[in-house]
Amino acid sequence: MYKLIVAIVFFIPLSAVAQHFDVNKLDTYFDTIVSTNKGLGEISIAVKDSVYYYRKFGTSGAYIEKEPNIYQIGSVTKVLTSILVLQLIEEQQISLEDKIEKYFPKIPNASNISIDNLLSHTSGLNDFVVKNDTSFYWLREPVSDNEIMQEIQRQGTLFESGEDVLYSNSGYYLLAKIVEQERKMSYKEALSDYITEPLGLDKQDLLM
Repeated sequence: MYKLIVAIVFFIPLSAVAQHFDVNKLDTYFDTIVSTNKGLGEISIAVKDSVYYYRKFGTSGAYIEKEPNIYQIGSVTKVLTSILVLQLIEEQQISLEDKIEKYFPKIPNASNISIDNLLSHTSGLNDFVVKNDTSFYWLREPVSDNEIMQEIQRQGTLFESGEDVLYSNSGYYLLAKIVEQERKMSYKEALSDYITEPLGLDKQDLLM
């Protein structure tokens, strides 16, 4: 089940001039983000132990219940997904040239789309986050893997693989599914076993 909320967290260390920046301009900027429903997040501007500006902003109800400082994450995971895929390549379980037809035979043009195309946003796949060709994000409630796959299939491709570049959440969703198939475990388990635990990261490290 998936729910997507885009979250932005900034940690900006500044010099002593941080004491003199315009707080009102920052407030106006984030007020605009909130009023136009363009995003949500948390910003902290600090020098060492002195915090000069702190604010949470964004869609009402976007915080996870009972944990107001934790967000559902979106594209932050693309870096982690890439690492998990490259680990599989390093282990020679898969290659960049492998076509995704092996995993997703029903995806349009799957016989021509490679893992490299998914990683580099050159697959030609559209973006499942935007459903029915509108600008409205439909993932406001949990949906099933089957619903997402159906939407990816319905959208098809916008160009031949390798001929152009288009940022695609669909491509990285499929990469995560490849990781799950190759590792024979969930994405969460793969993330824990192959990234967070080997690096000695805990929950708080990931939040930061």
